[in-house]
Amino acid sequence: MDVFSILLALQYVGIAILIIGIVCVIKQKPSQLQNLILLVLMATLINYTGYLFEIKSDNRDMALMAVKFMYMGKPFIALGTLLFAFEFYRIRILPIIRNILCTIHILITLLVLTCESHNLYYSSIDYTYEGLFPHLVFGHSIIYTIYNRIIIMSYLVIIVYLGIRNYKLVQKEAERKSILIMSGISFVPLTGLLIYMTGITRGYDTTEPAYVISCVLLMILMFKYDIFDTLTLAKDDIIDEFESGIIVVDERNRIIYFNQKASDIYADMENESKRVNVEQLDRMCKKNEKLHIGREIYEIHGKKIIRNKNFYGNAYIVTNVTDSYEYTVNLEKQKAIAESANKAKTDFLARMSHEIRTPINAVLGMNEMILRESTEPGIKKYAMNVKTSANSLLGIINDILDSTKIESGKMEIIPVEYELDSLLNDTVNMIYVRAKDKKLDFNIEVDEELPNKLYGDDVRIRQVLLNLLTNAVKYTPEGSVTFSVAGKRIGSNIIMKYTVKDTGIGIKKEDMSKLFESFERIEEDRNRNIEGTGLGMNIVMNLLKMMGTDLKVESEYGKGTTFSFELEQKVISDNAIGNFRERVERLGEEYTYKSLFTAPKARVLVVDDNDINRMVFSCMLLSTQMQIVEASSGVDALKLVTKEHFDIIFLDHMMPELDGVETLKRMKTMENNLCKDTPVIILTANAVTGAKEQYLAEGFDEYLSKPVVPEKLERMIKDLLPKEYLE
Repeated sequence: MDVFSILLALQYVGIAILIIGIVCVIKQKPSQLQNLILLVLMATLINYTGYLFEIKSDNRDMALMAVKFMYMGKPFIALGTLLFAFEFYRIRILPIIRNILCTIHILITLLVLTCESHNLYYSSIDYTYEGLFPHLVFGHSIIYTIYNRIIIMSYLVIIVYLGIRNYKLVQKEAERKSILIMSGISFVPLTGLLIYMTGITRGYDTTEPAYVISCVLLMILMFKYDIFDTLTLAKDDIIDEFESGIIVVDERNRIIYFNQKASDIYADMENESKRVNVEQLDRMCKKNEKLHIGREIYEIHGKKIIRNKNFYGNAYIVTNVTDSYEYTVNLEKQKAIAESANKAKTDFLARMSHEIRTPINAVLGMNEMILRESTEPGIKKYAMNVKTSANSLLGIINDILDSTKIESGKMEIIPVEYELDSLLNDTVNMIYVRAKDKKLDFNIEVDEELPNKLYGDDVRIRQVLLNLLTNAVKYTPEGSVTFSVAGKRIGSNIIMKYTVKDTGIGIKKEDMSKLFESFERIEEDRNRNIEGTGLGMNIVMNLLKMMGTDLKVESEYGKGTTFSFELEQKVISDNAIGNFRERVERLGEEYTYKSLFTAPKARVLVVDDNDINRMVFSCMLLSTQMQIVEASSGVDALKLVTKEHFDIIFLDHMMPELDGVETLKRMKTMENNLCKDTPVIILTANAVTGAKEQYLAEGFDEYLSKPVVPEKLERMIKDLLPKEYLE
């Protein structure tokens, strides 16, 4: 077999291989890599088939027609291989560059197809019978030289360079082998071109079989190293479709990868460079700055690429946060408005508390003296009515203030040891007279075997009971209110069950949902003459929840309502409460008061601009025999502390000229102050959430709110006075 026959056989084998390769690629999963491999294989098939026709041609016209057919595919072999290499190494090129390259190769095809009309590509076309077979001999123009010697060879060199660079970066052996094959895909045609340029092949173009060998290497890469792996393709698709831009730079801060979103983001830049500034990305990541492109706002996060302790570069994620950023800005504005409104509400409550509590303090204080000093049953009965009404008004204020405490999360459950009979006595005292005034039967049912000394938050339990009993009396026009207390012992604890049952107006089923809403009153039009804020039941619900229980409600509209709750308490003493019912019948007639202590040597200074408040304060402490000195202003108080020593100082807050806080600050800086170590107690009608903490932070030793409770006042003084003063 001669050489020519061998060459023909190679052509047929090559064509068969290319057809098989095309069929195999078509069966693969659709992707950008598949499209590029198909481009290379089909371009090579057209070129190789055309070269077969050229070899077999026996005249110039047939040979030239075969060359024109070859150039329908030949220019796109190198281009397809270059684009495939970029995709294989995950390097994104700008669309404009890709379009320019495609245009160049299309123009080369057009130049060849019209080569007989000009000498732009071939300067001459001759036909020779010398060599291994008859063939065309072309003269090379400047365009031919630039295209074949510079552009095509540059493509092949770039692919080899990319392979060498990526070979250094990867660690896995399989990845390294696939990179070697990828480099061979370009190295083989480069070798074939160099051999052909030497002329030793006697007219046979060695780049043609070299292209086929490259296609064989592509198929090896495709099947052996599974470049169409589903996971890999999915990663590529996901990264391209990712809502955030992804930018990868190498260790020299050179950009080596852009996903589609990143290209879109930076294509929208209005500056003249329209390029990524890596130093800017680093700075923004470190300082948590936002990237502004037009009206869009982006957030940037960076991550170092490290393998086996070696640094290879950085990856940046550019996320559009315009909506969330604007939402956050608006949220901060709304927060500022809400905080301002909340401060205004707190200021209003503080003023309201002060303005209302101050006169109530005088009413309750003077009424207390009537109850202590009067011996006439009728007068004492009237005084008890005054006390009940004033406490009701005080209860409304406390409901509003407690609601703000619950909203702000500053309401706390503080368990202490308490006596059950004292808790019930205080509760019933507040309700009994009101029930009698409405001519209601007020029934008390307390299990006599209940232990009297328990551990829990008696203040909050009392508050819950008062709300339930007050509502029962308010919404019962006739009939009765029954207050029941029972218990079930469980080891060292007891499950207390409190029940309030009335024969009042009841609650409709559709109104049950309103029962625990703030400022909601059921059947407002029907009950508009009944006092109340609509806060009581909401506070009850929240307090019980904080104590680990809930309120049960049973009601029949027009017939009455039953409220009940169970509360587990620790038993401190087994001494029974006894017959509590008998005590209720003597309310108002048995009022007696006994001081907790006497201290004739103690000197107390009370500073208040309200004359009645000072008188009430002094009267409350008469039985303690202490020496009470009064001052009507902060200025007078500052003068007194330079002349006399006092064991305790009570200082009102809101006074003209010098308020209590300013008076305390000046008092502490005075060198001639004889009371530097004396406890100073703030005396104020401000009882809003956080008031106590604010006053203690200002330097006060204790906090006493108005209206002043006599027992609380005496207990505070007893704790602060030196023990030797107490008798």
